[in-house]
Amino acid sequence: MKQKLFFVILAFLVAITAWANGTKIDGIYYVLNSSTKTASVTYTGTDWPIWGGYANGYNGNMAIPPSVTYGGTTY
Repeated sequence: MKQKLFFVILAFLVAITAWANGTKIDGIYYVLNSSTKTASVTYTGTDWPIWGGYANGYNGNMAIPPSVTYGGTTY
């Protein structure tokens, strides 16, 4: 039971972090993890959903680079 609760709380915290930490770099929103120096692409920044869509969603093809630099740190 404790393990399930832990994973539910962990998933919730990750979701909140992803929602609250959309950093836009070259037109793509990333969730940056300073501890592991990793970046995950997310679908939007901090904008609220607008009529079933998102104000900063993606449309069409896009190229995601193997690394990004933000604030002097490479992820």
